[in-house]
Amino acid sequence: MNTIRIEPAVGARQRIWSALVALVASFLLSASALAQAPAAGGAPTPLSAEELTKLVGPIALYPDDLVAIILPAATSPLQIVQVDRYLEKRKSDPKLMIDDKWDDPVKSLANYPEVVKMMSGDLDWTSELGEAVVEDQKAVLEAVQIFRRQAKAAGSLKSDAKPVVKTEKEIIIIEPADPKVIYLPQYNTTAVG
Repeated sequence: MNTIRIEPAVGARQRIWSALVALVASFLLSASALAQAPAAGGAPTPLSAEELTKLVGPIALYPDDLVAIILPAATSPLQIVQVDRYLEKRKSDPKLMIDDKWDDPVKSLANYPEVVKMMSGDLDWTSELGEAVVEDQKAVLEAVQIFRRQAKAAGSLKSDAKPVVKTEKEIIIIEPADPKVIYLPQYNTTAVG
């Protein structure tokens, strides 16, 4: 399993926690709005546990803090594309400011250009992930745990100098060994899970 080293910008940890708080608030508001919205052409068929596990596979072995940003950000695929374009433009104009209208998780994701590029490059996957999060956040989080358990059983998930892998009450937690540096694992989802 190869990794990419990412060093979040100063204050990124604070933005991550802010994003987590915003995530909880946005899910509460989204759930309320969805409950009030009329059904248009019937509800989509929920994904099976196996389909959800496959869906979350590309991000399931990322550190928990990053997964907590990716999941709510996936509910705004258009903003993901806008952040991707912003990051490209910022290469030639480093003073370019982030759009305040973007959701907080999307703004936080701007600190992880490789993740933004991946999500923007596969909008079908990003949209499907976002829809699954809106449909049943608990099932998505359980799918992440299922994938992690499979990877751990296969010997593909263990602590080293980059990630720290802990299990607490059957929940597998992945944290960066150095809180200032996040490594993105590079893995084949079919070989790991």
